[in-house]
Amino acid sequence: MKRLAFEGVLFAGGPGRRWACVKVPAFVPGLFGRRGRVPVNGTVNGVVFRAEIHAGADGGYFVVVPRAARVAAGAATGDRVAITLEVAAAAGSRSTPEVPAAN
Repeated sequence: MKRLAFEGVLFAGGPGRRWACVKVPAFVPGLFGRRGRVPVNGTVNGVVFRAEIHAGADGGYFVVVPRAARVAAGAATGDRVAITLEVAAAAGSRSTPEVPAAN
């Protein structure tokens, strides 16, 4: 599974500028093979979160970092943070566990 690690600055965005977002410095469809909203598992300064990558009006991509993860990471709007992202299984999908080979 492809994983993206980078640093970015949290910025205020969304309705009423209540979201804390980070620009994703990659072409998401080329990296993750998907367009539109991409569900991801991620970390902010080592704190785990689940979110979606969104396409921005500027042609780039961003991810909204959930409040609980920001608080636990001690991060606020304007702070530089370490981010990791990888595609999450789509909601409602089921993965098939690997069955070990018989001896």
